Amino acid sequence: MGFKKIFKQEKSRNFPVKEYLAAISVGIVNSQPMLDLKYDEDKAAEVDMNIVMLESGEFVEVQATAEGKTYSRNNWI
Repeated sequence: MGFKKIFKQEKSRNFPVKEYLAAISVGIVNSQPMLDLKYDEDKAAEVDMNIVMLESGEFVEVQATAEGKTYSRNNWI
């Protein structure tokens, strides 16, 4: 990764990144579940959800919003 290369060039002792994370958006668009929504899909989504997790599997954020319809647990299972 570029960050590691820069860090090594600086010859610092402690790498500042403790753990990497990843984020993805999921949603329901036209009654269809979708993964990794593009802008136009997100804009048209009936339900929009953001999920952010650490590489260890711990959640940083789980946020869902009903933007046009309500949703149930069955929508996400």
